[in-house]
Amino acid sequence: MGSSTALLLALTALALAAVCLPSALLDRVTWRALLSWVLAAIALFIPAHPLATLVLMAIAMAALAPWGTRDRVAYFLMVVPAVPVYVAAPLPFPGINFLTVLTHYKLAVAVVLVPAIVACLGVAYRKGARVADISLAAFLVVTALLSLAAYNVTYGARFLVDQLLLIGIPFFVLSRVIRGERDLVALASALVVAAVLLAGITWVATARQFDFYRLLDPSPLAAEADIRGGFLRIAGTLNNHSLGFHLGVALLLLEFLKTRVKLSFWRLWLVRGFLAGALFFTGSRGAMVGTALAFSVCGLLLFRSMAVRIVLSASFLTVVAAAVLWLLSDASSRADPYGTFSYRQQLLETAIRFVIDNPLFGDIHYQTSGDFDHMVQGQGIIDITNLYLQVAVQYGLIGLTCFLGWVGPITLALMLRLRKWDGADALEQTVILTGALLLGWLAYVATTSDVGLTMHLGIVLLAIGRATTHYAARRAYRPRPELPRFPERHETVPSSATPA
Repeated sequence: MGSSTALLLALTALALAAVCLPSALLDRVTWRALLSWVLAAIALFIPAHPLATLVLMAIAMAALAPWGTRDRVAYFLMVVPAVPVYVAAPLPFPGINFLTVLTHYKLAVAVVLVPAIVACLGVAYRKGARVADISLAAFLVVTALLSLAAYNVTYGARFLVDQLLLIGIPFFVLSRVIRGERDLVALASALVVAAVLLAGITWVATARQFDFYRLLDPSPLAAEADIRGGFLRIAGTLNNHSLGFHLGVALLLLEFLKTRVKLSFWRLWLVRGFLAGALFFTGSRGAMVGTALAFSVCGLLLFRSMAVRIVLSASFLTVVAAAVLWLLSDASSRADPYGTFSYRQQLLETAIRFVIDNPLFGDIHYQTSGDFDHMVQGQGIIDITNLYLQVAVQYGLIGLTCFLGWVGPITLALMLRLRKWDGADALEQTVILTGALLLGWLAYVATTSDVGLTMHLGIVLLAIGRATTHYAARRAYRPRPELPRFPERHETVPSSATPA
């Protein structure tokens, strides 16, 4: 099947998604995003150099992005998945080989989010939130310095700029744009819209058993059909893992939106089925586990009794511990026909030994160290299917500490508020849903590396968690009113005075 067929399928998928979208979500920002997706499909499947395609999309985003800060961020979340993550091109620069490798994500940040930075300046947060900011800055600097030491000054500077575009700027803007319920609804709606568009692509690709966006993937892996359970595993514009978790995030966000936008009973269940079916066809067990964990946390909070919560939590942790032990045993290898469990066992053992040998700063050149030679797969790659191991192996325990110092305080703040659930309040609901989804993301990244939009989803959840916990804590602090003072027994009370 050629590019013309792929373009027709892409446009069909977008039309199907637009029909399934609730009318309440089809506002002017959504229509601009839909137009961007259509232009992206046309630019991608008409043969052209990737650099020309990316530049055309940057121009389109600059022209279609709304002026308002909240609308710009919502538009950004909708259009980020419009171009596959593997469409990239080096940007030539005199004197060096290239300035940077352009991707759609970097261009979307530069064109859509960077102009919104000015509106986000001066938004102050309490000390607990600043710890996450400092840890993230330390992570960006440490990884850039280690890259500089491993290669050269040019590479280190390029890496730092890339990290700012991929992590720093998105987190800064997203965490400061949320200042009320309207902002929360706009961002949640944008994530749901993007997920429905991705689900449309998944359903059409499944119906034809043709993952048509993979035609654009230059990797030799793209030519191999990945079939599980009789179905082709769909990756769409992402990869199957980040696609699956994006759909799972939208499934849970619907529970927040259903009371705040006009969603009929049948439309709500249509979108739920549309997303859940697409999640199944991604074939991503990690995404399914992360989504199930997020729903389990929310279900647990429905029980008001603390004793019931403790019993259920203990039972859940027992099941998780048993599952981990089973995965590390030989029994899991015998039960896995694809060999993924045994590969992960070997990877865990090899990575831990490597970190012990290189504890502080790891080794960016781990692939050529010789320690991972037995982990090379048939495609000639070493797949570090665990984000924590990926950070620890490349940047050591110092890099991992900085990474966890960014994720940890926000997660802890969300967890401390999970027991204070108020079913009607928008801010508290967002704290609960974000906490549940963040726990799901932390479990999900233990099964995959930084591929697709894995980090993007984490950045969005961490930014929402950082903002909502701050505002929830600030609102929860209300100075107690001074009670009227009654005189002590030894004091004389005027006859005309009466206690209030």
